[in-house]
Amino acid sequence: MKNKKGFTLIELLAIIVILAIIAVITVPIILNIIENSQRGAAQDSAYGYKDAVSKWYVDSLSSNLNIQLHGSYAVSDGLLDGVEIPISGTVPSSGYLTYDNTRLIDGCLTIGDYKVMFGSDGDVASTVKGECDAFVDSSQWASNVLKDTASSTINADGLIEITHSNGDVDYRYMGQNPKNYIQFNCDQNGENCETWRIIGIFGDNLKIVRNDSIGNMYWDYDQSVSNYQYYNDWSRATLKNYLNGDTSGNYYYSLSSSAKSLIQESTWYLGGIDSSSVTSDEAYVLERGNKTYYSENCDNLEGYYCDNEYPTTISANVGLIYPSDYGYASSSCYSDTTIYDYSMYGDNPCTETDWLYITYVTQWFITSSYGYYHTAWDGYYSGYLTYDSVYGNTLAVRPTVYLKSNIVLTGSGSSGDPYKIG
Repeated sequence: MKNKKGFTLIELLAIIVILAIIAVITVPIILNIIENSQRGAAQDSAYGYKDAVSKWYVDSLSSNLNIQLHGSYAVSDGLLDGVEIPISGTVPSSGYLTYDNTRLIDGCLTIGDYKVMFGSDGDVASTVKGECDAFVDSSQWASNVLKDTASSTINADGLIEITHSNGDVDYRYMGQNPKNYIQFNCDQNGENCETWRIIGIFGDNLKIVRNDSIGNMYWDYDQSVSNYQYYNDWSRATLKNYLNGDTSGNYYYSLSSSAKSLIQESTWYLGGIDSSSVTSDEAYVLERGNKTYYSENCDNLEGYYCDNEYPTTISANVGLIYPSDYGYASSSCYSDTTIYDYSMYGDNPCTETDWLYITYVTQWFITSSYGYYHTAWDGYYSGYLTYDSVYGNTLAVRPTVYLKSNIVLTGSGSSGDPYKIG
């Protein structure tokens, strides 16, 4: 008989090593495939639920024309505020959906091990492991809580209800030092926060501005490009691109994940102002108007300043304050003083009652001057408002954002006890 030899110890060890290497390579790949499949299934289920809600609403209109799909609705085991939504497949166990006249603008659905977040465009913004935060009834929203304390006279916190000449109504903080301090851009542990200030409440959204400048920059000037063609068109300004850029080296990219999750992408108005002899209300109306350098000057002109029509609105995450924001921040001058007269000099200096004024600092605004192709508005270091060359000087930049509607605040809003979100 011939001797039958088995594997030697060395051969067995070699096989084990090879199998281990294969496992190290393939197991993560397989797990990643499984996780991607589960994440995709959760996202598909979220879209399915969203579509089912829309179909339910349309079907319900046939029997009840007064039914609305507006505001925030709690989701629990597939029920939308207690109403059963006809759907086949996986239903969300918890979450909420927020609508603006039938248009989905925010939401979170917990499906299996994942929470699926919707953005302001109604599409899925992110799908990550975890559960949605507890639903907050709209009566607890910071915007509604603060509105309930306001009237047409300034309250103890510095908040006032403003009715503009075009019919718009909003709520603003004014005075030398109102209680509008808020912590924002905190780290993942809710610490190392920046100090921001609440400009006011617009619709259901709080508008906040960074208390300090992030540095001096050009409004529109790219030094890296030879013969750069500069514009006072915010939609393509280098500062707008930097503030909203979500790649390394840009401002939005540098924000914490918690800060990004709280920002509501919003409409920013780009109507121009050509004279400083306007009041805060007149500035407000012009900002929401349709006058730009292009509309007022380019009918019979050629050249690169007239190469494209300047939009009067833009959708973005980050912007700057308006001249009217600065004007309405002064409790003594907001009603009838022209923005040119907001000076630190004179018998009744507006700067002493304007919390948006920074002593001896000139800061950029988002609004352009429609009389010139190269100028945008700023708050001059001595207090009054004027316009400056978008490429001639670097001025202070204070990022401004709108927060999502369903936030809850704690704290008093004072400098020593600023508002905290959540």
